[in-house]
Amino acid sequence: MRLVYRIIPILIIFIAASGIGSPQEREIFYGDYSNNLLYKYVDVPVIALSQDLKMGIIGKVRVGLIKKGSGRIIFDKRTIVDTATILAAVNSVAFAEKNEKLSGYDYFIGFDLNSDSVSGGSTGAGISEGLIALARNKTIKEGTIITSEIAPGRIRN
Repeated sequence: MRLVYRIIPILIIFIAASGIGSPQEREIFYGDYSNNLLYKYVDVPVIALSQDLKMGIIGKVRVGLIKKGSGRIIFDKRTIVDTATILAAVNSVAFAEKNEKLSGYDYFIGFDLNSDSVSGGSTGAGISEGLIALARNKTIKEGTIITSEIAPGRIRN
């Protein structure tokens, strides 16, 4: 049985990140997915704060690996991400590939935050934590949560 997932290109991004090495070229996509497409994944508990800091929601970032990949980053199409979030993901993947020897995969990133969009560079903290856990075959300790300024968009009811 052949597994197929549909991806929609949103942009190709070039970035030079300090401490990571040469500029990174990544293909970035929004896509459909199902858990059976992921070789392995981890859910990272996060607290997302509104930009005015008057509201926060608890959710998770799902970080997954798709085998036989070329380093593409695929965001779950159910949540819109901004440029800062895309850059955070690119930096997180580049870091994991260099320092954790993670390669040969495509990377899936999904946000379960009861919000239609996510913005902010510090989303990279949860993404990096997930990638490092996957590279080391670790899980996220029960009862822990990572905080960062992940500014959710409109909250869904």
